[in-house]
Amino acid sequence: GVIMSTKINPKDIQPTPLIKRDSKQSYDLLKSEGFTDAQIVKIFNSYKYLPTEKLEELNTMYQEIKDNEDIRYNLHNALLKLKNPNVAHALSALGIFGADRFYIGDKSSGITKACTLGVLCIFWVYDIFTIGKRTRYLNFLKLRKVMGFEDEEFNLEQLNK
Repeated sequence: GVIMSTKINPKDIQPTPLIKRDSKQSYDLLKSEGFTDAQIVKIFNSYKYLPTEKLEELNTMYQEIKDNEDIRYNLHNALLKLKNPNVAHALSALGIFGADRFYIGDKSSGITKACTLGVLCIFWVYDIFTIGKRTRYLNFLKLRKVMGFEDEEFNLEQLNK
């Protein structure tokens, strides 16, 4: 959502499925790391851009790295840069030129989609139904990598579970 005020009250922030801590404590931590109120709200709402079935796993990983200030700061920055599944879906619905794939960082299949007119529209139809889920999954993999858990690569079978 859009923030109308530049100052937020930490008491108004509700813990999310991703950040299962006291909201005042989380707010103070993010403030101490130099994040603005608007960025903090975005970080608190970033769980919307992740697969709901992976939130518990992310929270467990976060518990392992939370005392490492550098990794924690990098994670908070990465949360600000997650791709919005709704934007990816809108780009996908617009056409067969691969903009959705480029947006989520899948350049090679974006080029393929653009050069083959969505492999004669098959990619286009497929992406309309799957790009949101793919975006959330790639966001999840990005956060795993930032936290130092790089053992999972993009896997279409895993995505479709």
